[in-house]
Amino acid sequence: MRSVRLIVIAVAVCAYSLQPVFAEMEHRMGGLPGMPAHMLKPGSEMEHHQKNHPAQGSGAPSMFSFGQPGQPGQASRTVRIDAHDEAHFVPDSLRVAPGETVQFEVRNAGKRPHELRIGDHRYQQEHAAMLKSMPGWEHSSPNSVIVAPGMTATLVWQFGDDPVVELACHVAGSYEAGMLVRVQVIKP
Repeated sequence: MRSVRLIVIAVAVCAYSLQPVFAEMEHRMGGLPGMPAHMLKPGSEMEHHQKNHPAQGSGAPSMFSFGQPGQPGQASRTVRIDAHDEAHFVPDSLRVAPGETVQFEVRNAGKRPHELRIGDHRYQQEHAAMLKSMPGWEHSSPNSVIVAPGMTATLVWQFGDDPVVELACHVAGSYEAGMLVRVQVIKP
């Protein structure tokens, strides 16, 4: 009986510690393969899921409400973003049209790695909280690039309908220090 109690406690601790992982998976992929995201977290998360991961049918990947990865040949323009160690990007604001595809050339002008991660404010806040709960966790995502010092990386993004999108760096607390580009999505 004691071993059964220990197993139950171990499973509960494991499930609790994986909540940030499930939140990130929900945000990035719309849930586990074959499982809708709202199955991971009931309640208001279903509303968030529907906003950020509209159904596309027949197993197609989810799209964020703030956009989706774009094709380089369909970019209407290239925007250079410089990342600096003083926790800022240049430029710090940008305007795009809904549906516009932009190729970002992200140049790291600093001496430490930087990231450009695209998301709405809620996505960026949730990502920052997840990283705080799992320090040192590294992962790739279709809406981000990590750029080594002195290097340049490219990210092509087709914007959605969210009126405000953030391009943020989450390396070493940079987002909390204000390292972001505010993108206004405005109909022409």
